[in-house]
Amino acid sequence: MTVPKIKDDRTPAQCATHTTFVGGFDRFLSSFGPGLAEGGSWAVWACLPADRDAVEAWVIDRGDINPVEVWEGMPRVPGLLHVYVIREGHPAVIPPLAVSIIEGSSPPRWRIARGEHGVGTYPSREEAEAVLAKHNAEVRK
Repeated sequence: MTVPKIKDDRTPAQCATHTTFVGGFDRFLSSFGPGLAEGGSWAVWACLPADRDAVEAWVIDRGDINPVEVWEGMPRVPGLLHVYVIREGHPAVIPPLAVSIIEGSSPPRWRIARGEHGVGTYPSREEAEAVLAKHNAEVRK
């Protein structure tokens, strides 16, 4: 079986727009099979240049690639390279949930929102923050 040296998940249109790459050497996939046979496996995420910092933070938080590197243009690496794509709605580029007061509400109401999209309202900041903390704990499981 022949394994391509580069597997690029971008569409032709994304090749023109998603020109920043964030990732690095994948120790796990380099330890067996084609990754081992080809001298290593690299995983990178192609993104819009404006999303670079958010994608870099997301890749670092994954914890499976260390060190994390950033390239402007296609990386030239030894071994196998898999290019994943950061699309709209990807966890790396979704704004975080946050607690804020609903302006002009009487009595005061608090909301949990992601950007302009509210996901719940609560009578106190403490209650909203408790719900958000519970949500974040569930997401991390």
